[in-house]
Amino acid sequence: MGGSAPKLSGPYRRALALPSELSFHSLQVQPQGALYLPPVHIARALLIGFLASFLLFCRYWSRNPTGAEFLVQSIVAINAGARGSVSWNDPTTPDIKGTASAFALALPELTPFFLSSPLGHPPVHFTHVVTPNRLDFGVWVSPKEGRTLVLGTNLNYFTVNVTLSEVFSGSAAGFLALAGNRTCLVLDGGGRIYDSQFVFGVVQSGAWIFG
Repeated sequence: MGGSAPKLSGPYRRALALPSELSFHSLQVQPQGALYLPPVHIARALLIGFLASFLLFCRYWSRNPTGAEFLVQSIVAINAGARGSVSWNDPTTPDIKGTASAFALALPELTPFFLSSPLGHPPVHFTHVVTPNRLDFGVWVSPKEGRTLVLGTNLNYFTVNVTLSEVFSGSAAGFLALAGNRTCLVLDGGGRIYDSQFVFGVVQSGAWIFG
């Protein structure tokens, strides 16, 4: 849909200011080499769709974000509980459109985990992991199927590594043995796994299915 992104005001602004158990975050470029995430409290019930254009084209960017930065925003929102990403501005840059298309192509693999529940069949358990060095991970584990989805992103403008054992409970070697050493990269945002470590370059991301 064309047109500029609407500015939130009145009841919409008040609704987004509701306190809740969830601390959602908006993104802003910082000169020290990281994406800054000032907390904005949003009621969990409202966090259904992530309005990417609000972050892309309103107050948080003085320039068009790159495709990699668009993906960081989307992953941070999903890991915080969002279940959709809606962009209001089209045309956008080819970089953003290419990244959004790649993300859309990965959805058939991702949505069974995103829309799952511990009470579902099969049950799937979710953990949100944010490391001290500003890597953001969502981990969906399906014990019955023996499969795990990891959706991760780097909020820094420099390379960051983290061991699998820091993201999963137990040792990385034990986890890989449980998964039968089967790992599939389903969303390629530049992140890689080397020597039992997640390796992310500048604002890189990735999604892997283990098992």
